[in-house]
Amino acid sequence: MPTQEPATKSADDFVKISMTLDVAVGSDGSISQGACFGQGTIASVLYFSHQGGNPVSQISTLTVNSVPCLDCYSEIRSSTTQFPIELSAVYSPHSVDIRDAEGNPEFMKDELRFWISSPPVNSLDIYYECGGDPATLPDYGSAVSNIAAPFVFEQWTQDLVLNEVKVSTRKDYIFPPTYKADITFSTIETLVDAIE
Repeated sequence: MPTQEPATKSADDFVKISMTLDVAVGSDGSISQGACFGQGTIASVLYFSHQGGNPVSQISTLTVNSVPCLDCYSEIRSSTTQFPIELSAVYSPHSVDIRDAEGNPEFMKDELRFWISSPPVNSLDIYYECGGDPATLPDYGSAVSNIAAPFVFEQWTQDLVLNEVKVSTRKDYIFPPTYKADITFSTIETLVDAIE
């Protein structure tokens, strides 16, 4: 474990946080049949002032990788499965006090708090085989909504150390009405002298 951040932020630097959220949504156990779920990835590159606050710039996308169903074969038929989104976020430098076993301060971590204020509603065309005649039908935004929903219902935080990759997983996150999700977070905080 590092005892201090390996670099010092200067007034001319931007803090760049690159984050990937892999989201697999399923039933919480109360759905027995007839449901499909979105699985995909939210990828975001956020730029902040070294002093913290809201992003000064960002590029964020949501990609639907698959739409598994409980009783049907399903396949995405849309030509576009990646959509732009916007994350709400707050960066707080040196805000998390890390202490040793005796309670003595060791070093400070930075904190990123993020959520989705305006959930996307992009629809996909899905091919289904459910025992009857196969059909391709719109999902009316349900897959995209599934992937975004955990970040609409809750604000999430990541504690960061400069130039260190952090990977963590949240299993069985329950959210309304009857869903659960496994979410893997991958983040890295770096310093850059310009917004790319």
